[in-house]
Amino acid sequence: MKEIALIIDSLDKSFSEEGIKGGGNRVSRHLILEWAKNPEINLDVYSSKSSVSQLDGVRQIINLDWHLYGEGEQFFSQLKELLNNKNYDAVIFNDIFSEEGHLILNCNSLPYRYDNCKNFLSSTVLKFLKRKKIAVQKKFLQNKNRKFFAVSNIVKEDYAKNFGIPHENIFTAYPGVELPSKSHEQKDNQIFTFGMVNSGGYNKGVYTLISSLSLLKRAKIPFRLKLIYPKYNNDSFFKVYIKLNRLENDIEILEFQKDMTDFYTSTDCLLLTSFTEAFGLVVLEAAGFSTPSIVSSTSGVSEIIFDKENGFLFSMKNNRKKNLFKKMKEVINLKKEKPDEFEKIQKNAYETAKKYSWKNFADTIANNL
Repeated sequence: MKEIALIIDSLDKSFSEEGIKGGGNRVSRHLILEWAKNPEINLDVYSSKSSVSQLDGVRQIINLDWHLYGEGEQFFSQLKELLNNKNYDAVIFNDIFSEEGHLILNCNSLPYRYDNCKNFLSSTVLKFLKRKKIAVQKKFLQNKNRKFFAVSNIVKEDYAKNFGIPHENIFTAYPGVELPSKSHEQKDNQIFTFGMVNSGGYNKGVYTLISSLSLLKRAKIPFRLKLIYPKYNNDSFFKVYIKLNRLENDIEILEFQKDMTDFYTSTDCLLLTSFTEAFGLVVLEAAGFSTPSIVSSTSGVSEIIFDKENGFLFSMKNNRKKNLFKKMKEVINLKKEKPDEFEKIQKNAYETAKKYSWKNFADTIANNL
């Protein structure tokens, strides 16, 4: 029997009725659900103050009003007192950097993100402006003699390179997906329809996407884009950029979708154009509805997507805008000219989603503790 303490940001964010929005919250949710069902694990969950006080299979939930950000001395001091004499086999932090315990690495490091700006001046400026946060990350990762669980090999190499963590101490555990409870038919769009989920931020590659879509329009290739972007109304620059590229009539802006079923079934292909993306759960979620994705080579999920087999890949090296344009054009033509091949890729996408379960993810971590 393993005694495990899982330290997370907030149970509310992982179990609220409004739905969870971030990948880290999904990881917290499913780790708890899977370990709670495991008869060989006694699980205690430590969370910042939330309304959730009890979950089936969880032995104890400790909700506290702690401050997770900044340097977090108060948080770690309070936590150390709570964990004292508890004799856990493992203390695991998810979505929180800590000086002790095992860490689940859900995001790329700050040095990695800024290096991937692909612009030396921007990278240098960002590193200077965020030097205090980078110093805090380095401080929390000084203790390298523990176990780290990365959601992709890209993340594994990132932390090994930027923080000197030994490769043998980092285990790759690909996240899973909840498959739809029932089958859903894809809608037959008259115009090829792409879909994208944009949580905001330059690193999502949304400006690269708009530039590539502009090239499609100049080539007179019909398309539609369904873009989930809850912050759209506050992003004046992005609105202007769409107008400058004359794409107002080609893009449908959507608010946050509590139920993504209609979005996935009404798009022919999902787009993940991120410069940096630790994994990219949205790709597996779309695959669960037999919707393939075009994925950037710098996204963690690209490690399980094979071009023209279960999805599509484009390179972020050199001219990424042109590379994405060519790949979108190729996919549109494939569905039009070789529908049987496109349908096979749709089926393979679904089969890929079936392989990556949250149980396997949770078991990989538990078995390596």
